[in-house]
Amino acid sequence: MNVKEFYLQTGGNYEEVLGRLIKEERIVKYLRKFADGNDCKLICEAFENRDYEAAFRNVHNLKGVALNLGLTNLQLAASDLCEEVRNGAPNKDVSGMIENVVKVYTSDVEAIGRIE
Repeated sequence: MNVKEFYLQTGGNYEEVLGRLIKEERIVKYLRKFADGNDCKLICEAFENRDYEAAFRNVHNLKGVALNLGLTNLQLAASDLCEEVRNGAPNKDVSGMIENVVKVYTSDVEAIGRIE
């Protein structure tokens, strides 16, 4: 799959990202670097440890990276979760939100692996 197809599949905005990063090669470079990271693992560990400061920091970071890379669905999922822990412990059960972030993250990372 090429980069344009990746963005069509993942619901991102190829033109917006290309405007920001200028070259398709640069987009691929940063997508692959993102896929090699452990953002989702850090988020899950922070929630498991009830370290909501770390959870917020890691989810906020994921949201920003997803925004810059045009991973729209991931950015939206992370944004929802981020707001729930912005001020510390969430006031409601966020397990579904965490599962959604993991699901979208995993799907995006798998799709990045299929970019030629």
